[in-house]
Amino acid sequence: MKFKKDKKYTFKDLLDIMAHLRGPNGCMWDKEQTSKSIKRNLIEEAYEAVEAIDRDDSESFKEELGDLLLHEKEVLWQKAKKILESKKGENL
Repeated sequence: MKFKKDKKYTFKDLLDIMAHLRGPNGCMWDKEQTSKSIKRNLIEEAYEAVEAIDRDDSESFKEELGDLLLHEKEVLWQKAKKILESKKGENL
């Protein structure tokens, strides 16, 4: 996937990226993550975002917030996957 730095991405773009990362040609690390395995990284990224706030470093904060949101995406992906698997055959 190719990305442009100044492009505005949509929520659908995020879903497409998530599907790509978890797909056959995606990222092995993403495929292996669970809600529990991502916990440490999620906490670490939150601390890094707080440190950027304390330094009043808006560029680092944007970067760390992006990392934090990507890790949160992993947690949400896992939860959504469990819900969808439990509802197979039901109208959602």
